[in-house]
Amino acid sequence: MAYDVAKYGHRNQFRESGERYFEHVRGTAIILVDELGVYDVELVMSALLHDMLEDSFLLKGDRTEMIFGARVAYITATVSKPAKDDPRFSTAKQRLLFYHQQIKNGNWEVKLVKLADRLHNLRALMSCSLDKQRRKLAETKKTYLPLIRDISGEYSEAAEKLETAFRQAITQLQEVASQ
Repeated sequence: MAYDVAKYGHRNQFRESGERYFEHVRGTAIILVDELGVYDVELVMSALLHDMLEDSFLLKGDRTEMIFGARVAYITATVSKPAKDDPRFSTAKQRLLFYHQQIKNGNWEVKLVKLADRLHNLRALMSCSLDKQRRKLAETKKTYLPLIRDISGEYSEAAEKLETAFRQAITQLQEVASQ
């Protein structure tokens, strides 16, 4: 059901590359299963739904919990950025810093889903401007790579695979960015 909800919720949405947005959330779930060997159904559902709260009208927090359960609702809420019009933040930078801290303070499941999401995003950066590639690379190194340590206790094999995959993606982007 999460697959269908994500596909419907992201219909008519496209990424900067022109790819359907649904392919991103699907790709995030595929990284969990195919590359990291994570077969936990609720983690896979969370990967499929991870952008629904911020990018779709279809599913909000209370509905997520009612349909998919508390664990999926917690993960998807924690990996979602606060709304752009959230009165707690006067600048986009404050909102982003809060979001990064929210991920950092999340449990290992939140971090695992977010790392799969970021890995998929890194791999898709080739179609973006060099400036955006450089910004996302710097953010990845500073904010997201340290999270791999945090999941190594629960999913040590996945942590090792993530480290290798991130290293490869970063190397590839740096080679392109330096040309």
